[in-house]
Amino acid sequence: MRKETERIHRIVRDLLQFSRPDQSEPTPHEPGDVELAVTETITLLRPQKSLKDVDLQVELEAPLPKVALRTSEVVQIVLNLLMNAVDAAGPRGRVRLHAREHGGGVLLAVEDDGPGVASEVLDALFEPFVTTKEVGKGTGLGLSVCRGLVESVGGKIRIDLEYLAGARFVVELPGPGAPSRTPTNPG
Repeated sequence: MRKETERIHRIVRDLLQFSRPDQSEPTPHEPGDVELAVTETITLLRPQKSLKDVDLQVELEAPLPKVALRTSEVVQIVLNLLMNAVDAAGPRGRVRLHAREHGGGVLLAVEDDGPGVASEVLDALFEPFVTTKEVGKGTGLGLSVCRGLVESVGGKIRIDLEYLAGARFVVELPGPGAPSRTPTNPG
């Protein structure tokens, strides 16, 4: 019952995050710490059985600069990407998280050795409610929430189509001085 309650809480939190309207004037906040976000995320995930069954490799090229997102928002991005990678890799799979300085911000990559992303969902991968997981295992909001957070500060998130050994997601997070922007609507 607790597990299902936690799943419902995650779904509601993701729905609220997704539906939150864009703010015309961002509120000032402390710059985010990617190293701290990664550490907190791994601490959250360590007790999970699925993570214990996976070879998780974390490479942080310290010192990493601060980023325009709050640390809690970076945690949300890292958490979504790692959970997707762990699910895709499966037991005895490999997941690698790598972060390094990039243009005054941070370039973060999460890759797995799972089956990769099916070509039929590639175009809609970051859209809400798109999921490759079986019913009851995912909401299809994780990547769209990540995209919204990243793009709100002028960053970029993409899947690396040249990576063929599974899936690799690449996130570019600008430093705190970068101008934020409203996510574009491809309509």
